[in-house]
Amino acid sequence: MRVSKGIVTKKNIEDAAGKLFSSQGFNRVTMREIAKEAGCSHTLIYMYYKDKEDLLRQMACPLLEQLEAELEELMADPVLSATERLRLVSTEVVAFCLFQRSATMILFQGAPPKPAAEEEPEECDKLRGRIFSRLREAVIGCLPAKRMDAAQTLYRIYLFMLHGMIMNFLDPPGNPKEQVQRASRLVDRCVEILLGDTEWYRPSREKPQLS
Repeated sequence: MRVSKGIVTKKNIEDAAGKLFSSQGFNRVTMREIAKEAGCSHTLIYMYYKDKEDLLRQMACPLLEQLEAELEELMADPVLSATERLRLVSTEVVAFCLFQRSATMILFQGAPPKPAAEEEPEECDKLRGRIFSRLREAVIGCLPAKRMDAAQTLYRIYLFMLHGMIMNFLDPPGNPKEQVQRASRLVDRCVEILLGDTEWYRPSREKPQLS
């Protein structure tokens, strides 16, 4: 009974925190406000979480694991073209951030810094690393082999594009389903611009020889 009650209490706390983080933003929410929303004392929260950052990490890890699994499935699909794969994984990340707003901070900003003595990365940091590796792989898969020298630059531009798009849809909050539909069209257009008409990553044209 105590174990079951503890599970229910943690779920109530995390549901309350997720609701408040999404509506007010992580930095504005206090542990006392989370406790009030969850219907428990704020001292009880500290039985399960060291602090607000630890609460966010514990909430985010299962969600990031699910996102990683979905990206892995798309990356392994042999039917998809490289461009279509990039579109789909990008849309998947955007949808994740719009439906799981409280986890967006962990995904793009990382977990808060750990004490210097703790050398082992947090599980959330490991998950973030693997997720961004999949995104980088999807971007590089769209480049011709002879232009791999442009891979890192293209990937950085892609991340700025993706992050900017997500932040634009997060503020002000809206209906996630409607936002994902709008965002998916924008993702398609951004990928077209990123890979379609740009000349900076294409092989340089030979200068005409003067006769």
